[in-house]
Amino acid sequence: MGLMLCVGTGGDLSFETLPPALARRGNPTGATYQIRCTSERRRDASDDGGVAPTAIAIILNALQQEFGLNISELSTVLQVSRPTVYSWIRGDSEPRGGSLQRIAELQALIKHWGLASSQSIRSAVQGRPVERKTLIGLLTEKEIATGDVIALLRDLHASGVRRPLGLRERRSSHRSAEARQRTFSEETGA
Repeated sequence: MGLMLCVGTGGDLSFETLPPALARRGNPTGATYQIRCTSERRRDASDDGGVAPTAIAIILNALQQEFGLNISELSTVLQVSRPTVYSWIRGDSEPRGGSLQRIAELQALIKHWGLASSQSIRSAVQGRPVERKTLIGLLTEKEIATGDVIALLRDLHASGVRRPLGLRERRSSHRSAEARQRTFSEETGA
């Protein structure tokens, strides 16, 4: 007996016996079951019909906001799969054991940083991809080293947020337009 899998449809897969009329026709494959795959639209936040989010959904959203993480990064930090995080957010399941402990550690880290600085963790690493990657690396370790995370954030906070300058923010040249034109003329022979 073969098995067909409908992957990624968000639908329902069911096995049913063939209707007697089809079974009597002498099915060339000899199958006695039919597989019916019905597609449905995936569930999203609008499907909840005004239902209030669960406590864990609120906590996970706060973690995402405070650390500036997307769902993939949050799942990596929590050491679970993305579908698991989505399941927690929808309220289909709840974190247990080590996952609850990890969430509590992250909340404690946010509280610890809040006592040390008025700046959010997200704003401390914003515009600093290398440091952000380092932070995520520290958060994904088996044991979160709170001291190392706080030290990194303090260093970032002390140095200020750096970002590339836009064209309008760059300093203009000290040379006059006339001097630049002379240089251009000399280089091009014009």
